[in-house]
Amino acid sequence: MSLDIKMAQRLYAALGILVFIGSIQLVGTFQLAGPAWPPLSTVVEYIFQRRVAQTLLLATGKTSKVILYAYAVGVTLAIVISSLVHLFPLYRSGADRFVTFVNAIPAVAIAPILIILVGGQLSGLILAAIYVFFVVYMASLSGLGRLNATHVDLFQVYGASKYQRFFAYDILYAAPMVLNGMKQAVPAAVVGAVLAEWFSGQGGLGLMMLSAMRNFQIPLLWSAMLFVACFALAFYGVVGSLEAYARKRIML
Repeated sequence: MSLDIKMAQRLYAALGILVFIGSIQLVGTFQLAGPAWPPLSTVVEYIFQRRVAQTLLLATGKTSKVILYAYAVGVTLAIVISSLVHLFPLYRSGADRFVTFVNAIPAVAIAPILIILVGGQLSGLILAAIYVFFVVYMASLSGLGRLNATHVDLFQVYGASKYQRFFAYDILYAAPMVLNGMKQAVPAAVVGAVLAEWFSGQGGLGLMMLSAMRNFQIPLLWSAMLFVACFALAFYGVVGSLEAYARKRIML
């Protein structure tokens, strides 16, 4: 990709961000959506109040801990189980149906049961991990199922077992697709963690948003939403960079 094209893409991205931020500011300034949509400048000014900033940072730390733990658990289980299903395809049909069934259960149905069974904090981690697991599981199976037939035949010619080929080739070839699934799972982890805090009542940005909605604390609500969005974007960018690096380095 030429330098001019890269510069144009970055320029368009920056322009899009500026238009988006400007639109939010204009809607709030002219009250086009009512009093529940404040100007972005008002929200930013509210955030920089010392007590508010400390409260938001404390809540962000609690929520981010749940997100990262759930993300790690979901990604690990997805990669392990998808690898086992890839090595033992006899069990794929049953595994796929079970995973799809669990993912199809809405959060409002499963969250109360989890809270009763395992408690509020652990239920949040499990709920977020379920959403992460499904996305990464499907991406991992897709990557492992798109192996180059010529390369697979070459391993067979040299007498490599499927286990030797799996660790020497399959994982490497599927890595970009797995990382893509991990990138797509970031929003799922964030949404799952916030929803879990709504149901469990555990301290964090989710509970802060719920409390702000009930008490019509609009600046606090938007501040919490902004912190969630910023964390999700930063996390998404980190995983997206890893995916781009993998696609550039793994030329298979």
